[in-house]
Amino acid sequence: MKFLVQTFALLFAASAGASELRVPEQYPSIQAAVSAAVAGDVVSIADGQYSESIDFGGKQISIVARTNGGAILSSPSEARSIIARSNEGPGSRVVGIQFIGRNGNGGGILIAQSSPTIENCTFDGIRNGTGGAILVEGGDPRIQSCRIVNCTATDPGGPGIF
Repeated sequence: MKFLVQTFALLFAASAGASELRVPEQYPSIQAAVSAAVAGDVVSIADGQYSESIDFGGKQISIVARTNGGAILSSPSEARSIIARSNEGPGSRVVGIQFIGRNGNGGGILIAQSSPTIENCTFDGIRNGTGGAILVEGGDPRIQSCRIVNCTATDPGGPGIF
């Protein structure tokens, strides 16, 4: 059912004049596709493991795993895997991605003064100083149907969402 919903979202976006930017077939990295995207576009990620730190850059786009949990994202450093800090709104969406921890701090999502939508994602084994899986520093994000497992925060502030 989730696959059908995601497929419908991709088809709806395409029919509404938006483009589907495919990683890795058309773009070598998720960030390259995000950088090329314009409002309403869908960055469609093939199954596989990706080590990136991705910044929405204020764009109202969707970053979607083609199969729920099939796109696995970790951070190459102590940075968060996805960053929304440029007044992103509900049209900035992350759907179906599995976020995993790395050896040390890093990974998960940073939301600062933004209100993106995070749906059907899994956060597993992520460790950060504050807000293990998702750190919210202002804004009104919509986080729904996500799973948070084995995440930790080394500072006060919650291992899941802070």
